[in-house]
Amino acid sequence: MVALKNRVDRKNQPSISLEDFTGDYFNTIYGRVTISKSGNMLICRLQHHPELTGFMEYMDNNEFRLTYSNIGYGVHAVKFSFRDGKPVGIEIKVNDFVEYDSYLFVKDPQGIMIK
Repeated sequence: MVALKNRVDRKNQPSISLEDFTGDYFNTIYGRVTISKSGNMLICRLQHHPELTGFMEYMDNNEFRLTYSNIGYGVHAVKFSFRDGKPVGIEIKVNDFVEYDSYLFVKDPQGIMIK
C-alpha cells in the first residue's frame, strides 16, 4: 500500500481529462460499474453493491489507486485499457477472500451488452 501511496503523492496527471474516464462500464457476469468525477478523483459505484464506493486517485500509466469505502474490499491498483486514445475498459479487483478473480468491465456505447 505504501508503494501505491507514493505513486499517488507524485501528483502525476493523466494524458486525458478525468471526465474522459467517466461513464458506465459493463461485465457480462457482474453487470454495471459507474465511474464519475468528484474533485480531483474518480468515484466507482458497483451496481450490485450500492453501499460500496470506490475512490480512485490517479497514479501514472493509466492506473489509479482504488480505495473502497469498506476497507475489507482492499486497496488496489486498477488500470484502464485504451483504444484510439479513449478509455474502453477497466480491470477491477477486490481482496482475494472476497473474490479471487478480477473483473474486466468495458464501455458499451452501442448498447450491445445486456444491461
